[in-house]
Amino acid sequence: INFMAYLSIITGIMVVFSIARYEALSRRKEMNLLKILGASFKEIRSIIFIEFGFLGFLATFFAILLSLIASYIISFLFFGELWNFKWGISVLSLFIIAGICVITALIGAEAIIRQKALTILQQD
Repeated sequence: INFMAYLSIITGIMVVFSIARYEALSRRKEMNLLKILGASFKEIRSIIFIEFGFLGFLATFFAILLSLIASYIISFLFFGELWNFKWGISVLSLFIIAGICVITALIGAEAIIRQKALTILQQD
């Protein structure tokens, strides 16, 4: 079970990396325009940070919420008693997983963010 859990975590990180890379490539012209208008690498990185932070936070929140509801129903129907819920683990998981999502997205988009505006203009 632990192996499958680790495998699904690694797969999730790879999916977030691929999504971030695809989004950065598809919005290359938008990032180019921001650079031409004077946006720094730090500002573009903060846009990606906010976007994927929000998406990661919401996805994690709803995943935790659905897992808690499912756990409550299963424990009530099959075991006849309610389980002991610990808020700390869920809240900690919420912020850690959202943070991992943001870090993975920034790594995935870093090569596109670092390109100079002139290089991107010459490619098109």
